[in-house]
Amino acid sequence: MLDARGLLAQAAIAGGNVRIGLKDATWIARGVKAPSNAAMVEKACRMLDDPGVERMGPGAPARHWVFERTTHMLTLFHSPGSCSNGILYLLNDLDLPHRVHVVDILKGDQRQPDYRALNPKGKVPALRLEDGTVLTEFPVIAFWIAQSGAWPGDPLAQARTLELLDFMVASVHMRGFTFVKVPGKFVSDPDAQAALYAHGRDQVDQGLAILSETLGDKDYLQGDFTIADAALIYLLDWAEMDGIAIADNLAACHARLRARPAYAASAAHWTR
Repeated sequence: MLDARGLLAQAAIAGGNVRIGLKDATWIARGVKAPSNAAMVEKACRMLDDPGVERMGPGAPARHWVFERTTHMLTLFHSPGSCSNGILYLLNDLDLPHRVHVVDILKGDQRQPDYRALNPKGKVPALRLEDGTVLTEFPVIAFWIAQSGAWPGDPLAQARTLELLDFMVASVHMRGFTFVKVPGKFVSDPDAQAALYAHGRDQVDQGLAILSETLGDKDYLQGDFTIADAALIYLLDWAEMDGIAIADNLAACHARLRARPAYAASAAHWTR
């Protein structure tokens, strides 16, 4: 079996197309008028080992020798510590090859023109698919990922999973934790901030009580692990961070989720 260098040499001789799987990308070596200079092929191989090179024509006109890198990989636009942790966790749990592009929301990266061009909503997460299509909104991305797993087979269980996902993101997160974490984003008066915090905290407490009742004595919200649990882990992380007490069964589920390999695999991008 030929290695990358052998395949490149073969491509240079044949003047045809050859795909070379290397690291996290697929490289295409294309020789139109294939160079016979072995040194050029060697240089191409060295350049091939540099993951930062996107296109190159090593020492010759591009019409003679061109390398292209096509990523063929999911890209998660992610802010560590945010709700996009759940999508990162899900990608790792299902072992889907991906790269992470960090969006520092504290520095305002989400408002920059290049990110707005990708996601006009200026939020995370966003997931760029292999063909360049961009998906936004946690439930939508989770549902797309679920086609690779973590999705129940029964239609009613599927509906219940989406029901849970919507409740956690739209209610516990958006109408609860948002006001607990950043009341000053909405009002400047200290008394108004305190009232908004109290409202958010009430929503969080009610939401966590409902989730505890839903969980019962099961290992995960639906019994088996589903995309709903990827939302639950970031909510429970936030509760812990903000000193909010949770029921014993939620604490046990939180520990169970952290014990899955996906948690360790996500560690590099989990917190700021």
